Amino acid sequence: MTTPEKPAVEVEVETEEREGGRVALSVRVPAEPVSAVRERIVQAAARGANIPGFRKGKAPRALLERHLDQSFIKQQVIEAMVEEAYEAAIEKAEVKTLGSPDVEGAEIAEDGSLSFRVTVTRRPEITLEEYKGLKATRYISPVTEAQVEA
Repeated sequence: MTTPEKPAVEVEVETEEREGGRVALSVRVPAEPVSAVRERIVQAAARGANIPGFRKGKAPRALLERHLDQSFIKQQVIEAMVEEAYEAAIEKAEVKTLGSPDVEGAEIAEDGSLSFRVTVTRRPEITLEEYKGLKATRYISPVTEAQVEA
């Protein structure tokens, strides 16, 4: 769930019912929140980057971008965004889940948006039938003094 300080990520969700109480969600996160998370990750990497000729964390952005492993940054962005986007997608699709989600195909598109598919198990709907007024037979076995003494 979202905390008061952190606004929920706006996501686009398509749901597909599967057999066995499973639901597949296709989730797409627009480019703006993805780029904000990428910026935060690059800034964190910049604070610890040691580039020759510059003090730690003081290298120009363009030079820093060339020295950083872009595939690593991309993977960090995906990991950071998937959990937050998953929670927003579940909330938006109004799906109550059981267990852990199966996330697959998480990738950042050319336009900067993040898309992935997640499959979850839907919590079953339980409806109680009439249970008041049911008759039951109660059997009472008398206990003798000899049984108590034994």
